[in-house]
Amino acid sequence: MNDEQRSILIASGMDVDAALKRFMNNAGLLLKHARRFPDEGTWGKLLAAIDAGDAEGGFAAAHTLKGITANLSLTALHDVTDAMTEDLRAGNVEAARGRLPEATAAYNAVCSALRQI
Repeated sequence: MNDEQRSILIASGMDVDAALKRFMNNAGLLLKHARRFPDEGTWGKLLAAIDAGDAEGGFAAAHTLKGITANLSLTALHDVTDAMTEDLRAGNVEAARGRLPEATAAYNAVCSALRQI
């Protein structure tokens, strides 16, 4: 990982040092997995579930995103998906829907960064 890639990832909300540690300091492996994230599909499932008022489906999608973002140390996106997971676990679709602007901004920042590297 070069300095420019590192800066882009940090600006997007990734804790690069924590991610590298999780990937045994293998930057190539980290980048390989991180680059897959924008096309992974769970974000769309979360949006569809919230739009449909489906707390159970939303919970499953939010929980999956929470895990993926934790593994990649995408801290800004992880924090909001963690909160959404708890909202949806409690069946509170409206609370999760209220977090969508923050989640969308974080998701778009991450995806934009990952498409640049």
